[in-house]
Amino acid sequence: MPAAKGTRLVKHANGFFYIKGRGAGKGQSTRTRDREEAERALAAFIQDRDRHAGVAHPLGLTWGQAVDDYITEHARPNIAAWQQAEVSTATFLHWIGGDKLISETRESDMREYQAARRAGGLQGPRQPLPLKPAGDGTIIRDCGVLSAVLGHAVRNGRIPKSALPNIPVPRQPPPRQRWMTAEEEQRMLDACGPQDGRLSRIYRFLMLCMHTAARRQAIESLTWRQVDMRARTIDMNPVGRSQTKKRRPVITMSNALYEMLKRAWHERTGTGLYVLDHPGSIRTSFETVREAAGLEDVSPHIYRHTWATRAARAGVPMREVADFLGDDLRTVEKVYYKHSPEYLKAARDWREIEKEKERNYG
Repeated sequence: MPAAKGTRLVKHANGFFYIKGRGAGKGQSTRTRDREEAERALAAFIQDRDRHAGVAHPLGLTWGQAVDDYITEHARPNIAAWQQAEVSTATFLHWIGGDKLISETRESDMREYQAARRAGGLQGPRQPLPLKPAGDGTIIRDCGVLSAVLGHAVRNGRIPKSALPNIPVPRQPPPRQRWMTAEEEQRMLDACGPQDGRLSRIYRFLMLCMHTAARRQAIESLTWRQVDMRARTIDMNPVGRSQTKKRRPVITMSNALYEMLKRAWHERTGTGLYVLDHPGSIRTSFETVREAAGLEDVSPHIYRHTWATRAARAGVPMREVADFLGDDLRTVEKVYYKHSPEYLKAARDWREIEKEKERNYG
């Protein structure tokens, strides 16, 4: 015997949606042919029904409650880069308000938020200055975090799926083509002054960017426990951190990086745990150096793209590039193989090869 269905939407032949319960009959009309409007009507119907029955229903869930649940119950215990989820959600909450009901949020609200992110000026978490305009890549990331917040609330029975707003997602932007020359990298290093007679924090950061191709968060949180000076290796994934799809590999040090780290080890201060003294954000120092070097379009991630692009141009095999980055080989080939000297070489030279064979054997 099939299980009885609960309260649900049913679309009739006339195109209208009806709210159908367990009993017979065609149900209660929502007076709309629009699915989204019908789902809102269903949510209101369930809320009203439960209120009369004395049942507390989760349609009163606010964005602040949902975000707090997601960060504490899921992000911090399970996501390596949970700080980024905190940044995305805190920026959104500052804009929409933590007391805003999720069930009263509309797609138009989400579009207005995205427009505000593009325009800049929103207040970010722990940021004394307004946030700069965000690109579609950043907005796509934020949409993913907010969708995860809503999904967590639904899975835990705190709000029905029918009460959720639609979150429109911008089109994926084209991959970045910008990469730095050796001269530009040196300009950035030259703009880093010493810090109390020792290598400055930003100088160490840039050297690690140049020679490890690691992501910003991995470098900011790098500890000396992950650095093996004897083996000349760095395990970019600290003990206890689960590997995610953004893998952090074990990389080998270049001579320049080895010499820098050797000096940094002797100059360490405080607890001496972190290679950059502490795991705080490098953002302000990076922006200061970037401005001094006259390279306003450079970001920490461009160092990773620069390493891979120039490695490919130097003829480094794609497998080694992928292993060094901790990326999938197919992804690396798709983005960087076009820079390799081997790219379409056989396709380009086959006529000359054929003529040479004819001359030798014809």
